[in-house]
Amino acid sequence: MHISNIRLGFANNSSSSHSLIFLPNENLKDEGVENAEFGWGQFVCASKDAKNLYLAVMLQYQIQLPEKIKYLVIRELTGIDLLEYEDGYKSPYVDHQSIFAIPMSFEGEIPDEEFLKELQDYVSREGVVIAGGNDNGGESNLLSEGSIIDLGLPSEAYGLICRKDRKYGYWTLFHRSTGAKIRMILGGKVSPEKAEFPELVDLKITDFCHHNCPFCYQGSTPQGEHADHNDISAALSHLSDIKVFEVAIGGGEPTYHPKFVSILEEASRLGIVPNFSTRSLDWLRDPKKWVPIIDVIGSFAYSVQSSKDVQELATLMKYNGIRQSKVSIQYVMGSTSIWEFRTIVEEVSKSDFNLTLLGYKTPGDGRSFNKNETTNWIKIVKENYDRDSYYTPITIDTALAKEYEELLKMNQVPKITYHTQEGKFSMYVDAVEGKIGPSSYCDKNEMIDFSFRGTSSEIIAQAFAKW
Repeated sequence: MHISNIRLGFANNSSSSHSLIFLPNENLKDEGVENAEFGWGQFVCASKDAKNLYLAVMLQYQIQLPEKIKYLVIRELTGIDLLEYEDGYKSPYVDHQSIFAIPMSFEGEIPDEEFLKELQDYVSREGVVIAGGNDNGGESNLLSEGSIIDLGLPSEAYGLICRKDRKYGYWTLFHRSTGAKIRMILGGKVSPEKAEFPELVDLKITDFCHHNCPFCYQGSTPQGEHADHNDISAALSHLSDIKVFEVAIGGGEPTYHPKFVSILEEASRLGIVPNFSTRSLDWLRDPKKWVPIIDVIGSFAYSVQSSKDVQELATLMKYNGIRQSKVSIQYVMGSTSIWEFRTIVEEVSKSDFNLTLLGYKTPGDGRSFNKNETTNWIKIVKENYDRDSYYTPITIDTALAKEYEELLKMNQVPKITYHTQEGKFSMYVDAVEGKIGPSSYCDKNEMIDFSFRGTSSEIIAQAFAKW
C-alpha cells in the first residue's frame, strides 16, 4: 500500500483495535472467526475466506438497504452469504468503534465495487492478515508488536467517496463531510504528479467587491460584474461529469452574487462539495442567508487582517450556534506586519479555528502593495504549538508552499502534505470572463477562452491535461 498524498482531517478512537498486519513468511491459522463476530474477543483472519468474511461483515454497515436486500448485495460483491451466520440470537458484527468505512462511488449510493475488489485482492495476499481484539491490555495478541500506521479512516461511510484515476493508476479518497483526502494505491507504488481530471476547482463567480483590499490580486471593485447564473450552472454540470470533488467559490465577494445560495445548492445536488472564501460577515447576521448556506457547504474561509477580525467572527459563530469546523481563518502572508500575524495565530488558537495561510500573489493590486516581511512565519506557528495543548490545524496553499519550499524541508514538513505546482490536481474557472486556467493567479497567456454552454466536459479535460 502506498500513500502519495494526504490532507489531514480524520480522527478515530477505539476501545478495541482491528488492523491489517504484514508478516513475512509467517504461517498463521484462522482464530475466532467461526461466528463472524469481530469484537472484543481475540481473532485472526489468515485465510482468504476468513479475510473475505471480515470484509463482508464490515460492508453491512455501509449499505443502507432493507436487511435481506442488503445481504443479497453483499453476497453479490463478496460471495459471502451472511444469512448463514444468523442464528436468531446473534448476528455478524464488527465492534462499533473499530468499523472503518469502505469508500462509496462518486454517486455515493453503495461502496465502490472496483475499490472493494482491489481491497479484496490486496488483503487476500499471503503474508497479510487481519487481527483484532480489545486493546485494554492483558491478553497478548498480534497487535502488541511491530510498527503501527493509522490511516485514520472514518467509522462512518456517509460522505466518504472515491475516484479511480484511469490514466495514472491511483485512487483518491475524499470525505465530503470533513474535506479529508488521501491519494493511494493498493498493492504497488505510484507517486502521481498529475491527475487525469481536477479534484478541486477554484470557481470565480463575481468580480464585484467593496472591501478595497490594497493587496487584492484580482483587482475586484464595486463596479465589478457578476457571472451569468446559466454559465455557472453549465460549468458545475461539466465538473460533475468529470467527478470533481469540491469547488472553492470566490470572487470578488461571492456572498453578494444574487444567486449565491442557489449556486451552492446546485453544486451540492451534483455531488460537488461547495466551499467559499469571503471577507464579509453581513450574511452571518441574517438567518435567512446563513442557515441555508451553512447547511449545504463543506466550509467557508474568512479572510482576516487583524486579531479583532478573528474575535468578531468567533462571537458571531457562537451567537448563531455554528460549529467551528465550518470555518477556516484565511490570511494572506505579507498583508500585515509579522507582529500582527503573531497575534492572529494566537487568537485563532484561542478560538479553536482552523488556519489557512495563503502565499502573496502579485497580479492586480498586489504589484503596487508593499509586502511585509514573512520569513519567520513557521517559527511563529511552531512557538504557538509549543505553548498550547490544542494544536491549531494549519493548511497552506500551493503558492506559499512553492515560495517557502526549502524552509518547509528544513523544518521537516512531510512532502506528502503539500504541492508546489498549480494545474496538477486543481484548476481555475473564471465564470465572469468565460476562461479557464491552471490557477487564479497564472500568467494571462495560460488562460483559455471557454464557453460553458454547449460544450462538452471533455474539452475541460483536454485543457487540464496540458498544464
